[in-house]
Amino acid sequence: MIENLTIHSGANDTKPNSKEYLIDALSCRYSFIEVDVRVSSDHICFLSHDGILNDIVLDTLKFEELKALDDDFLTLDDAIILMKKHQAKLNIDIKDDKYIDDIVECIERNHFEDFCVFSGTHLEGAKKIKKMNSKLNLIVNFEEQYYDDIEYYRDEYIKFSPYGININYLWMENPKFQMLEDTKIPIYTWTVDDLEGYAICKKNDVHNITTNHPSLFMKILQDKILQIVW
Repeated sequence: MIENLTIHSGANDTKPNSKEYLIDALSCRYSFIEVDVRVSSDHICFLSHDGILNDIVLDTLKFEELKALDDDFLTLDDAIILMKKHQAKLNIDIKDDKYIDDIVECIERNHFEDFCVFSGTHLEGAKKIKKMNSKLNLIVNFEEQYYDDIEYYRDEYIKFSPYGININYLWMENPKFQMLEDTKIPIYTWTVDDLEGYAICKKNDVHNITTNHPSLFMKILQDKILQIVW
C-alpha cells in the first residue's frame, strides 16, 4: 500500500533546491522533502541537482564563490534549520559517493539523524554510510541493468536490510521485479507525475512515491485512494 509521499525538488514549478521550493513544500504534510546535495571545495554541503553551471564544475569552488555565481545556493545546514523549525523530514539525495563523509558529518553535527533518509547511493555507498553511522536510514538505488544479476542484488539487499529500495517506477514492469518484492523491503519510486504512473505503483504495492505534482496526489488523498502517513 502506498503510505508515503516525497515531494521532488522543484515541484510545483519552483526553482529546484531553493528556499522558495522548501517553503512551498512545507505548506503541506509530505512525508519527505527531497533535496539534492553536493559538497564545495571547502567542504560545505550545498543544494544542487546539477554539477555544472555556466560550464563551471561546482564542487571545484568554495561556497562563497558559489554564492557569487548564484546567490540562491543554500547549504544543507540552511535546509536543516528550516526543517527543524517545521518538524519536517528530508530525503537527502547524495549526488556522488565522494560527498558521503561531509554529508554524514553535517547530519551528525546537526543531530538530524532521526529526521532524514539518504537516497542516491548504490549498495557500496550505502554500506559505507551504515558503517559510519548505523542510525542513518538508507534508501538504496536500484538501476535497470541490475536485473541482469538480480539474484545477487536480492540477496545483498536482504543481508543489508536498507530502509527502502529506490527504483524508477517504469522498471517495475520487468517480470524480475517480483524478486525485489520478495525481499519484503519497502519499495520507493521516482518520479510519478500522473495517474497512469500511480496505477503502476499501486499494482506493485509500492510504499512511497516521489512526485513533481503533489497537488494531484493530494486530490487522490481527499478521495481516500491514497493515505499519507506522517
